[in-house]
Amino acid sequence: TEPPKRFIQASDHYVHHWIHMGEKPYHCTICMKRFTHESTLFGHQQVHTQEKPYQCYICHKRFSHRRNFNIQMSTHSGLRPYPCPHHELTFCQLGTFKHHQRTHVSEIPYECQDCSKRFSYKSQLDLHQRTHGERPFQCPFCPKRFIQASDRHVHHRIHTGKKSYRCTVCMKRFTHKTLLRGHQRVHTQEKPYQCNICHKRFSQRKNLNVHMRTQSVQRPYPCPHCDLAFCQLGTFKRHLRSHVS
Repeated sequence: TEPPKRFIQASDHYVHHWIHMGEKPYHCTICMKRFTHESTLFGHQQVHTQEKPYQCYICHKRFSHRRNFNIQMSTHSGLRPYPCPHHELTFCQLGTFKHHQRTHVSEIPYECQDCSKRFSYKSQLDLHQRTHGERPFQCPFCPKRFIQASDRHVHHRIHTGKKSYRCTVCMKRFTHKTLLRGHQRVHTQEKPYQCNICHKRFSQRKNLNVHMRTQSVQRPYPCPHCDLAFCQLGTFKRHLRSHVS
């Protein structure tokens, strides 16, 4: 068994007690989420302030948390402290190393009987098997069914109108976290999605997808009444109405 933990200072001993007691004395004044340690609260608050105090001196990319900064630095330095014992691959992150270890068949004991896909954990297999038909979680407001209870919970907000996520800049509220992230780019001017042909950048993936169709001349929506074809579903539907008369 692990020996009892000891501390140099009484204050460190006192703070450590909170882990066992479940006490969270530090709370965020914006979203009221509570934390055990002041340092964890400080890291969380940077989500609201968009503050990124840690900067890579090689590529100048900025990070809100030191651990992400350390990972970035290891990619530049070539430091890969986690070697795979089965072959010559090495990894700079412990999480990536552990994930890779499971790719060796002996580490993936759970196999789907329908498609033969393998999983490291039984919980992953149970969740995957539902993709073959089982959707046990039904919305009480409509016939829609879900594989996970968490997906049903998110879907509920469409019916209840609950908007749990708030923009800290303009106070606009959203039903989903992904919608909030997309909205926040209006304020930050961030455009993370780039066309690999003309290098034009977009703040939302859906706009990039529409743009890529114009680049590749992909028109997946042909009109059944004439020779026209369309790259966007909305444009295609509007065109169909012209044939109604």
